[in-house]
Amino acid sequence: MKNVVLKLLLMGLSYTAVGVFTQLLLFNMLIAADLEAQQIKSVKEVSVDIEIKNQRLVDVFDQLEKTTDFILFMIRLTGF
Repeated sequence: MKNVVLKLLLMGLSYTAVGVFTQLLLFNMLIAADLEAQQIKSVKEVSVDIEIKNQRLVDVFDQLEKTTDFILFMIRLTGF
C-alpha cells in the first residue's frame, strides 16, 4: 500500500512539473513575440534645431529634453 501511494504521488508530481514547464515555455514564447510598442530611434537618426546662447549646460539639457523624447543626465564632478 505504501508503494502504491508513493508511485501515485511521484506520478502526480511529474505530471505537474511537465505541465508547469510547458506553460512557462509557452508563456515565454508569447512574451518573446516581436512587438513594437514604440518607435526606437538612434541618437544619430534624430536632428534637433535649437538656439541657445550663454546658458548653463543644465539649461541646455532641459531644453533638449523638452524638444526630444530623450532623457539626458549629467554627473557633476567636484573636488578637482
